[in-house]
Amino acid sequence: MKKNILLSLFSFLFLTTSFVYAEGDLESKAEIIESVFEARFEMPAYIQQNKALLFDATPSKFLNNGERVDYFWQFAIDAKEQKKKQIIHTFSETGKQKILLTVRQGENESVLEKEVFVYSKQMTLIADDANKDYENIIKRAGENGDWLHVIHLNTQGNSIRKQERFLQSFHGNYEFFKSSHQIVFYVQDFESTASFVRFYNNLPQDKAFSLKDKNIFILSDGDFSRSTGVINNMRKSLGIEEIFMMRFSSLQSFFEAESRENFLQILEERGQEYFLVNDDLRPSRILFLSRMISSFLSAGIPQSTIYLLLSFPFIAFLVAFNRQFVGITTFGAYLPIMIALSFFILGLGLTLFVASLVVSISVGLRFFFARIDLLFIPRSALTLSIMALSFFFVIWVAVKFQVSVVIPLAIFPMLVISTMSEKFIAAHLHEGFKVAFMYMLGTIITSFIAYFILSLHMVSAFILSYPEVIFLPLFGIFLLGRFSGLRITEYFRFWDLLSDTGAEE
Repeated sequence: MKKNILLSLFSFLFLTTSFVYAEGDLESKAEIIESVFEARFEMPAYIQQNKALLFDATPSKFLNNGERVDYFWQFAIDAKEQKKKQIIHTFSETGKQKILLTVRQGENESVLEKEVFVYSKQMTLIADDANKDYENIIKRAGENGDWLHVIHLNTQGNSIRKQERFLQSFHGNYEFFKSSHQIVFYVQDFESTASFVRFYNNLPQDKAFSLKDKNIFILSDGDFSRSTGVINNMRKSLGIEEIFMMRFSSLQSFFEAESRENFLQILEERGQEYFLVNDDLRPSRILFLSRMISSFLSAGIPQSTIYLLLSFPFIAFLVAFNRQFVGITTFGAYLPIMIALSFFILGLGLTLFVASLVVSISVGLRFFFARIDLLFIPRSALTLSIMALSFFFVIWVAVKFQVSVVIPLAIFPMLVISTMSEKFIAAHLHEGFKVAFMYMLGTIITSFIAYFILSLHMVSAFILSYPEVIFLPLFGIFLLGRFSGLRITEYFRFWDLLSDTGAEE
């Protein structure tokens, strides 16, 4: 009896163990088959409509057991299977399309499904407005069979630094520009368009491409007439026939249009505003500055450099106006002009930091040199040398806190600002600290007012569109030179005297 029980128990354990091992062997075998038998193929995520493309199942894995391998392609869920290893297919419909590859070898089968977006037009949108819902815009474009690629621009920092970042971004998206049918700008200012002109005109010979078969669009929420001059300069610099200007609200019409003529027809039917910038806007031969600046832009001269030169007479006028008419005293005319230009190059924060550092070091050196018998010129030269060396600290601050500034371009403006120390020391020596401080404060205020006005988008667009307006501030400076009346601050200063004179009369 005991022998029968032991025999039955031994038989049960043996059968259970054998079943477990057999199940494990089946699972291992299935894993091996799955690892070496797999349907594979490569394809781009976006495919142009009506363009033939080769689909290749060669990367697929199969068992090396001598059995035949069959490949079946299906270019829609309900489409008929096509038995080929390599097949050329053309998509006639736009939108998302499914592709199925089935690989069969004996009883083994592997299916791979991928999704591709078929587009009729490829577009690139360059935008600097972070408040727009670009995902929704991309979706709207896709609903109309268009592939929209968005380039987001970082507009932090000063003008020169922004243009350098824009150039880097454009070079990083070179392939999209080359393959796009349409390029759209939705930007708040024209630094990005100027950077695009530099990017395109400075492409090496082996990467150059033509824009003549592409359409360029500018989305604008402002008055078209204020910026047509700048856009026309851009058009001529790029060597294209026309640029479309339209409203952001016209994007849906833009997506729906099948051609240029169809787009213009849709805009007319819907009463949507647009403007064509073409050869009809060619400036008169009398406007020699406009023609000269267009040639400079075509030659690759940065627009920021041209604008700094054009803004110089306006800054000079504002400095003269504040001095002669308002009565704000500054350290001459040259220094506030250079500080205003430094605001454009260094940015507002860094310029004020450098100016504060210059004054602090000047005051400290003034008290230090008071104990040493030095002549004025050697003392000023020593002060400027120490000032220049102190800018290593400014560079360290810029690097440490990742201040958006181009260091090589920042050196010269900082050295120019350091000349304020000589002016400050001279005023401090002859007229006292309070007067010197008021001179410095007047210089900073005047420079800031000039910078604030000339950094306005509408002002910069107007000056770049009509550069001949620089003769107006020159004429204004001439009139200020003939002004002999009381300044505004002098009315407050002599108010009691003027009041008594009026009472006596």
